[in-house]
Amino acid sequence: MLKVFRDNLKYLSWVLWIVVAVFILFVFVDYGSAGRAIGGNANWAARVGNEEVSFDEFRYAHRSLEQRFRQAYGEQFTAELATQLQLPQQALQQVVDRKIMLLEAEALGIHVSDEEVRDAIYEMPWLQDDQGNFVGKEEYRKFLERRRQPADAFEKDIREGLKLDRLTDVLTASLYIPDEQVERSYREQIERAAIRFVQLPAASLQDEAKATREELKVYLEENPEDFHLPERRKIAFLLVDNGRVRNEVVVDDAEVREYYDANPDEFTQEEQVQARHILVRTTDELDLEGAKAKLAEARARIEAGEGFAQVAGDVSDDPGSAGRGGHLGFFGRGRMTPEFEKAAFEAPVGELIGPIETPFGVHLLEVTGKLPDGLQEFERVEARIRSRLLSERVVSATEEKANAVAEQLQVGSTVTVEQLQELTETEDAISLNQPDPFGQEDLIPGLGRAPEFSNEVFSIEAGTLGQPIKVPRGYALPLVLEVMEPRAPQLSEVEAKVRQAAERANRQQLAMDRIAAAKADIDAGTKTFDQVAEELELTIEESGEFGGGGAIQGLGFSPRISEAAMSLDQGAIAGPYGTTQGAVLFEVTERTQYDPTAFAEAKEQTRRSVEGQELQRLLVSLLQQRRLELDVSYSRRVQDMITQSNEGTPAAG
Repeated sequence: MLKVFRDNLKYLSWVLWIVVAVFILFVFVDYGSAGRAIGGNANWAARVGNEEVSFDEFRYAHRSLEQRFRQAYGEQFTAELATQLQLPQQALQQVVDRKIMLLEAEALGIHVSDEEVRDAIYEMPWLQDDQGNFVGKEEYRKFLERRRQPADAFEKDIREGLKLDRLTDVLTASLYIPDEQVERSYREQIERAAIRFVQLPAASLQDEAKATREELKVYLEENPEDFHLPERRKIAFLLVDNGRVRNEVVVDDAEVREYYDANPDEFTQEEQVQARHILVRTTDELDLEGAKAKLAEARARIEAGEGFAQVAGDVSDDPGSAGRGGHLGFFGRGRMTPEFEKAAFEAPVGELIGPIETPFGVHLLEVTGKLPDGLQEFERVEARIRSRLLSERVVSATEEKANAVAEQLQVGSTVTVEQLQELTETEDAISLNQPDPFGQEDLIPGLGRAPEFSNEVFSIEAGTLGQPIKVPRGYALPLVLEVMEPRAPQLSEVEAKVRQAAERANRQQLAMDRIAAAKADIDAGTKTFDQVAEELELTIEESGEFGGGGAIQGLGFSPRISEAAMSLDQGAIAGPYGTTQGAVLFEVTERTQYDPTAFAEAKEQTRRSVEGQELQRLLVSLLQQRRLELDVSYSRRVQDMITQSNEGTPAAG
């Protein structure tokens, strides 16, 4: 199945590849804790809610994934590497996540008609003749035979891919990217510096930083809050869960249509095109002719039948779109460079256009859709409207249910855990939670950071029920079971922690003082950077070029040093700066400045890049939430296959 996806990414949402990329990061630690194993030789690999992922789907995904890695690694692909990559585990994660996304699309009322599936197939370049017409049923049959895939299975893949495309549109429409975030992202990409630096390790001063018991007493007296034992509370709480309430809420087709008819301005748009592209940037090492040659090779791969998205991922230098198959989404006039815009609005759908020269380099363009100006078709915005109405109704229904529970139990009255438990037995949308004791500033087990809820918990007496409070997952009603009073500790209770903190502070201060003295000598002109490094017996290191994100080679994540370097000119010397290792003195050796004019030209492209990153975060959150809500289980057959693969033994099936 994944081979079909790879070959047909024009019709399958790039959201899948984001999901795949993200969950490959988690699959090696997550698997086994999110689901349970059932059955013996079942012909299914996993169950997601009421849906099954067949063993054939899993096996197809596994083989396709292995084929991709074989192509990528060539002769370096060995049995040992396959074991390390845990390919069956990755494949299972992919098909399960895909099933979850399809369920999400169905929940939002996203549908694809037979006509749309047919049109998508007719538009495939490899199913068109020289005049751009469909090759006919006989050639289509041969095409499927070469793939060894029945027509119904192939068309099912296309239908589901179109559903996921529309789901992507709905999720993307929910994102808001302010200009400040776009500029910050651009600066992180464009602004560059390089430094040479010395770092005095605080650990090297350990012998000089020993603290006496008297010093420990002073440190505890001066930093009492660091060691104070705060008030903690033990609670139980009822959670009225948005996800569970959602199962009880219905938005019918008539309501969706009514909203559309009542709000035409919201769905009126300018002329737009939908396109994808491959960008090859010109650099000092790659001139214009070289870039064109590289782009021509990419074009030849596509014309030979390789998927556009696969080639874009391999070749494109556009960080915002390469990871999503080159997709740029829909855009209107005035958002792209003139050369690119002209080509996009004049190009016919489905035709490869290029090379197109722009200030960014050379592009290969394919227009995948066009929308005339005016009111968008109802079918295009139906899922977005349904999602909005559903979200609004879920929030309202959750609040109503929470208020009804509060009224039934009477906020402020004495309540028992048993009474709370009884409610959960009659209400599917309500669950009882009893987290470990926590302080007012702590993360709350099961809820995370919820300051309003925490404030309510710490404002009521033990044994009484609190007000329903809105939390990220819905509404929560707390019951305080025990108040654990705060107190100041004696040194004997926290001596080890105080000693560790005091001596760490001593070491750091000594390191900072010595680097500060060295900087003073440089400022006074009595010594050079190289001379103070030699006197301190420190090796001068080169960072190489870095951006504003804070990661510096040799120093790791150092946002203060990165920010300082970005604010200085070449040749400037700065320090001391504290790090987790000690103290740093550095000299700026290279500096690339932010250019407002260049940012104006790249603003929309940067916005799309940020949008892709935010969509990825949204997808990760959505998938994690749905995996919690759905009862995901795995067949014993697939569990055994994964276990055998992880042990390096051949897996059957």
